Amino acid sequence: MLFLHILWIMFFFRANQIRLKMIFLRLIYLCCLHVLKGLALLCWRR
Repeated sequence: MLFLHILWIMFFFRANQIRLKMIFLRLIYLCCLHVLKGLALLCWRR
């Protein structure tokens, strides 16, 4: 019974880890888009 409980906790933690990783990757993606947009605007103004 305890073994199943530990497995469930590990599974839940891994799922949360994947979700956090996805959120982190999305934040990095948005930051990259923002930087690229800024660079494009700078190049366009020149």
